[in-house]
Amino acid sequence: MIRTLFIIAGAAFVLSIATIGGAAALGSRDLAANGWSWTFTEDEWGNGRIQRAGKAEDLGPDITRSVAFEGGERLELDLPADVTYVQGDANTVEIVGPQSVIDRIRVQGSRIWMDNGPERVTVRWDSDGIDGWSDTERVRITVTAPSVTTFDLEGSSDVKIRDYDHDTMAIDLSGSGEIEIDGRATALELDISGSGEADLSRLILTDANVAIAGSGEARLGPTGRADITISGSGDVELTQQPATLNQSISGSGDIDVVSVRSERRVSDTPPVTVSTTRSVEVTEGR
Repeated sequence: MIRTLFIIAGAAFVLSIATIGGAAALGSRDLAANGWSWTFTEDEWGNGRIQRAGKAEDLGPDITRSVAFEGGERLELDLPADVTYVQGDANTVEIVGPQSVIDRIRVQGSRIWMDNGPERVTVRWDSDGIDGWSDTERVRITVTAPSVTTFDLEGSSDVKIRDYDHDTMAIDLSGSGEIEIDGRATALELDISGSGEADLSRLILTDANVAIAGSGEARLGPTGRADITISGSGDVELTQQPATLNQSISGSGDIDVVSVRSERRVSDTPPVTVSTTRSVEVTEGR
């Protein structure tokens, strides 16, 4: 969670140093030759530390760790990492990244999470400009399993689901995570709480029940029935007009329907039921 804050704070810190013309002039040769870098570290007790070095600290080569996945039909994620789920016969979790971070990742049953530990962001300033990255950004996790139909995401996970092919799918996205899916499902249950984003535009889908509380965003294209509830400032984009659309909006949320055939007559538009605390207009061709 502190990753983005540290990068912003670190970049601001470096930029403030750049404004000190005299210091920059004195160190210009060293800056051009080696670049300057700072590490911003916060331990599990919230204590922060800033260190400067001529070169960014080397975390060493990436390592690979493989463990069995025993989650059955459920996958729960609570860690700031890039995760890919592939529907396949194997039941495995493959984790790639720096040893120092991999050692903190736990897999138990359906749950994958990261233990508390030092969170470190490196900010580098060289002749190419300013760049920042966190240790966890190098972590990549691939889960391969045949039967997962329920996905529970907490925190800031970035998840991609590939080749999904089941009749049902349930997604609970809590926090600021992102999920992207391709495949096929007949019925979808999508619940977003917070500022998460779900891109399901490449999921072939019949019916969808979507609930957003907060500022989350969803993009999907059910062809049958779509039941959408928004509480807050969430946004839903329907990539095609469903046969039936029921919506309830409380707050400043929006539902946009992008019609595949914008020239279709108004009389051909399927029925829309609206229950809302403000005036809502649903249009085609947006």
